[in-house]
Formats: sequence, structure tokens, C-alpha cells
Amino acid sequence: MKVDIAEAQLARKVYSDRIADAKLDDIVKDPQLMEFALAGGKSAFGDNCAPCHGSAAQGAKGYPNLSDDDSLWGGSLEAIQQTILYGIRSHHDDTRVSEMPAFGRDELLSSGQIADVTGFVMSLTDPKQDPEKVKAGAAVFAENCAACHGPDGKGGRDFGAPNLADAIWL
Repeated sequence: MKVDIAEAQLARKVYSDRIADAKLDDIVKDPQLMEFALAGGKSAFGDNCAPCHGSAAQGAKGYPNLSDDDSLWGGSLEAIQQTILYGIRSHHDDTRVSEMPAFGRDELLSSGQIADVTGFVMSLTDPKQDPEKVKAGAAVFAENCAACHGPDGKGGRDFGAPNLADAIWL
């Protein structure tokens, strides 16, 4: 039994050493390294990510769905690697930081303005909103939200502003 474990560890070390020195593109191009990386990644995901993101990466309230094509920061291998390496709002210098101001709590917007901008944002995916609220909310959105979410509400990956026009909500 000890011999079997030692042999397995030695076989795994060959791939682990190769992956440690490889770039992402090199791993993807090498079928054996890719197979090893996927198997190890599945195990690491189960241990480290699944408690928040779900065993099938489906997400939960406050934790993004990682199995769809909607990513705040982009879905490239490099973007995913950066998120895994440095996290979001961690204490590392290379972390990604995204934080929306508390417009009501900080009294940046009145409750009426919040209701109006809510109507506008809802109209991006549901046209059955009150036209008066949508019109008023569009002005509030342009002044307070468009800098991050874009004038059309489609988000900004440079700083993790979600797309508000796709009906996918965290």
C-alpha cells in the first residue's frame, strides 16, 4: 500500500512540477497537462470554492454563478486566474476591487430617486414599467450610475460593474 501511494505521488509530481512552471496557454495546448489540471482543479474547487459558489458552480445569494457566460471581470483564462490568485476585495495589492456606494444610506439619493432609478433599471429587462418612473430614473441613472454601469446599463468589466440589462442578478 505504501509503495502504491509513493508511486502515485511520484507520478503526480511530474505533472505538478510541469504545471508549476507552465503558462496557461502551454497547459491548454498539452492534453496531458490539461487533463491533470482539470482533475486537480475539480478537487480544489470542491474543497475551496463550492461552499460558497455551489458544487456545480451555480452560485447562491451574494455569490456569483460561475457556470454561466456572465462574468463581472471577464471569462478568459487570464481573468479567472487573476481572480483565483488575488481574489475580490482581498488584502493583496493585485486584488480586484468593486464596491457600489450606498446611495440611500449615505443620503446621496432621495427615496423617490431610488424608486425612479429602480424603475429605470427594471425597464432594461422588463418594459412593463411605469413610463414616468423610467424617464425620471433614466436621468438619475445617467448622473449617478452610468459612470460605472455604462449609459446603457451593460456594465464595465474594468472595475466589476455588473450588466444591469441582462436579467442576471447576483
